[in-house]
Amino acid sequence: MSQEDFQGQGENSLNFYSISQTICRGRNFVYRALDTKTKTNVVLKTFPIRAKIQEAYLREKAHLSALSHPNIIKLYEAVDMATSNVNSIEEEVSYLALEQASYGDMHEIISKNGYMSEILTRTIFRQLIDAISYLHSREIAHLDLKVENLLLDEDFNLKLIDFDLSQNLGSASVPSKGTPGYRPPELKSGSCNDFKAVDVYSAAVVLFIMVSGYPPYVEIPRGSRGSESDYDGYYKLLRNNISRFWDVHAKHKNNSEFYSKEFKSLVSSMLSEEPEKRPSLEKIIESEWYQGPTLSAEEYVNEMTDYFTSKTN
Repeated sequence: MSQEDFQGQGENSLNFYSISQTICRGRNFVYRALDTKTKTNVVLKTFPIRAKIQEAYLREKAHLSALSHPNIIKLYEAVDMATSNVNSIEEEVSYLALEQASYGDMHEIISKNGYMSEILTRTIFRQLIDAISYLHSREIAHLDLKVENLLLDEDFNLKLIDFDLSQNLGSASVPSKGTPGYRPPELKSGSCNDFKAVDVYSAAVVLFIMVSGYPPYVEIPRGSRGSESDYDGYYKLLRNNISRFWDVHAKHKNNSEFYSKEFKSLVSSMLSEEPEKRPSLEKIIESEWYQGPTLSAEEYVNEMTDYFTSKTN
């Protein structure tokens, strides 16, 4: 959206931000807005004034304030309490004013445009690993890596978002059991003590989705929201017959050679059930698949432009 799209929206406001569109509804309302002082397009992530939600706000505020990386969303401002007046509803909230990434999240992008080639995926995945490496070097784990939390900006640069579940590496507990389908077994069971290994596992699910266009397996809820879940047959193959796991997924592509040997080796290791058997980020970077060819900056822009104009599946 251009800056002009935001003008005349004063009736929906939060401090000096003029809100034009609701991006997300739920525990956190997220809006597109215009900073009327700087005329900068931003995203506002709001947190209602409730105890647990404020804990998430303070956690995300603290971590984003301490981070500066080209593949991590930029925090412009954090306000601990303000009156939101959106659609004539007044509410006290804390909020974060964040960098806007115009192409949206990878879940929407892949849903609309299909899976990506391995060389295109590798080029993007290297940006993700660079961001995670930086996080871990700052003693922070994300703990909620998923395609919905990966955005692309106007230059197709990856931007990692949503740090409200992030945690310091030395913390004794985690605020959540993670997102079903992305969380490793130890996070689901509540017995997690290696946060770096959690991020490695979730990054593997992201990597698989980018190359396949769908997840490696699905967690199936047993009942109402918040209840326990079970895994589908793909997960059981992953744990008991890894060769068959890859054969079945390749069969869906009508191509037994769809997944490269190097790709299967890396993803299989990252999805290990036992955290200590997953590769470190250093080992991932040294892996044969990761060290494969990538696109130059110009090639990457051209490839992404083509990707957005023609579906791959």
